Amino acid sequence: MKGSIFLCLFLLCSCASSPLNQTNNIERVNKIINSSPIKKPIRRTTNESKILIDKIEEKLVTSSVSYCQNEAKDCEWSIKQEINMSFNAYASLEDGKKEIVLFTGLVSGVHYEEELAFVLAHEMGHHLANHINESIFTTYAGMALGSVLGAAAGDPISGAAYGAAIGRNTFSISQENEADKIALEILREAGYDLKKAKMVLLRMSRMSSIYYSEWLSSHPSGPERILHFESNIYENTEL
Repeated sequence: MKGSIFLCLFLLCSCASSPLNQTNNIERVNKIINSSPIKKPIRRTTNESKILIDKIEEKLVTSSVSYCQNEAKDCEWSIKQEINMSFNAYASLEDGKKEIVLFTGLVSGVHYEEELAFVLAHEMGHHLANHINESIFTTYAGMALGSVLGAAAGDPISGAAYGAAIGRNTFSISQENEADKIALEILREAGYDLKKAKMVLLRMSRMSSIYYSEWLSSHPSGPERILHFESNIYENTEL
């Protein structure tokens, strides 16, 4: 019964995003990932990290002014560190307030300023593109549809759960790619070295053995993300 609900949702969700269809380039990118020299992270104190983040924020906010004006975007958000050794960061929206959280494991896990700037600009990109509200809408829409289909099949709870998962992740990869594109536009405007910024993608790729994202994956794989960095934004110019 649950399988039938899932199948119905799969068929109805024809707009689902798919991973980048560049299979022939994955092997090339994997060689780059495995062979590129990566400098050791700089272990920063809490105060050193705050100084660095403040420096990056000032540069990125300044360089995003024209983007915000042209797109009529609200470019105000707060940035904070969270004690968590995960190599990660996230953007959130609480009571209408935009926030970007950088985990201490990320801040102390990079070498170049550009690497952290890329991640911060990526989270800014999520806010600028209104991804959080979009995800909330698609999650609830998927939940509602799944509940209806589930009720017809005699299991509305499972249907709602499946529907929420589909709604939440249907556009997730395209949102990640869009946030990366916005981030690189901001970094370029700020004068950052994009070769150094790319190093954070190499680090993340080495932390995972996933080469291809699957349907409903929340993020593109490391190799796919690097391909997007190279080809979709810089017209096949390798960095």
